[in-house]
Amino acid sequence: DQTGNNPFDADSFDPNNPEGKEAMQNAINSLQNPLSYYDLSIDERAIRISQDNSQQNKVNYLEAGSEIIIKSRTDAYRNPIDAVGKAVMTSDFSGLKQLIETYQNLFNGFMSLTVPSDWLELHKKYLLFMKKAEAVYSGISDVQNDTLKESLFVQMVPDIVNEEIEIRQAYYKLVTG
Repeated sequence: DQTGNNPFDADSFDPNNPEGKEAMQNAINSLQNPLSYYDLSIDERAIRISQDNSQQNKVNYLEAGSEIIIKSRTDAYRNPIDAVGKAVMTSDFSGLKQLIETYQNLFNGFMSLTVPSDWLELHKKYLLFMKKAEAVYSGISDVQNDTLKESLFVQMVPDIVNEEIEIRQAYYKLVTG
């Protein structure tokens, strides 16, 4: 705590005092949401927004985004569940490292795009997703420091995969009307 004492020390821990309650609540919250360890904020001021919502500007955005995805694709990105399985079963973290780098590259690439203003919410959702995916795969690769956290992150992988599919479907709906 801020006084230099360990709030969970058996000699000084009091679950009824406010500091003890806060420490317990923080511990419970971090177990319920392991992403709370990571900064998932996005500097919205850094997003380049265009008021040009013409069909051509949207096509330009989609083409540029597609190019970023194509350049960033790795074997691990194509099959993240295999990369996670390989890391967990054999301690080969090369696929997870690829995933982490891929999502960093995707995030940076999409931050460099100029997004039509009426597609901004989906763009921000995708940016947040990329940060979340990077955090999940980073958490799994941190097994040597925290096996409980790694286990919680492994359980999140199917949700991460499904969330990316949903975002892709949302982009597809924008294109097809």
